[in-house]
Amino acid sequence: RLTYLENTAELDAIVCMGSAKSAYDDDPWMLQLCEFFRSVGDTRLKVYGSCFGHQLINKAFGGTVTKNVDHGFVFGADEIKICIPEDIAGSAISGLLVDGTKLKMLQSHGDELVRLGEGTDCWPPPGGA
Repeated sequence: RLTYLENTAELDAIVCMGSAKSAYDDDPWMLQLCEFFRSVGDTRLKVYGSCFGHQLINKAFGGTVTKNVDHGFVFGADEIKICIPEDIAGSAISGLLVDGTKLKMLQSHGDELVRLGEGTDCWPPPGGA
């Protein structure tokens, strides 16, 4: 059983990272985590997901994640472009990254987000910026 945080009022954010699992699976711990994301969805708490994390958050709000049928399993370095959303333009993260910077990032994934869930935002947007 997933142990929930009893009091999230003192937190600024929650980060959910990668996993060897696929977000479209229905393992009990993943369904419980989806329930938790929905329970904090209307609070001031920011929830950020990377890789599996963003896919699971998306699933929690009705989005769709599938196997990457076009490219199969992706492994290696790929270029990404940094996009700083306006609502975080003055934050600490924007001080570390310059909008428009191109970086080579290592990737290892076989799944993709194909439809955003209700009330979710994807940064950068699907298809890049």
